[in-house]
Amino acid sequence: MPLAATSLACVLVGAAIPFTPIGHLLGFTPLPPLFFAALAAMVVTYLVLVEIAKTLSYRRHLTGRPLAVPVGGPEPVVPRWATRWTHPRRGWAT
Repeated sequence: MPLAATSLACVLVGAAIPFTPIGHLLGFTPLPPLFFAALAAMVVTYLVLVEIAKTLSYRRHLTGRPLAVPVGGPEPVVPRWATRWTHPRRGWAT
């Protein structure tokens, strides 16, 4: 999330510079509003296509298979020297 916020802030600052006096000093000219509308449409189209491709890919390659295969059996209990002097609890090895 911080990376996305930083990237968005950089884009907004870069897009706003031509509209400021500093942009005029640097020789920048403001882009027409139609450019920003076309850019927004391209970004939204790209994001929709990526989501569609991701869904199709997951549906094709992960049909009925689990992502991780569980390993059977209980967790091993490691005996420790301190268990001699402690009260044994239920489920603990002595």
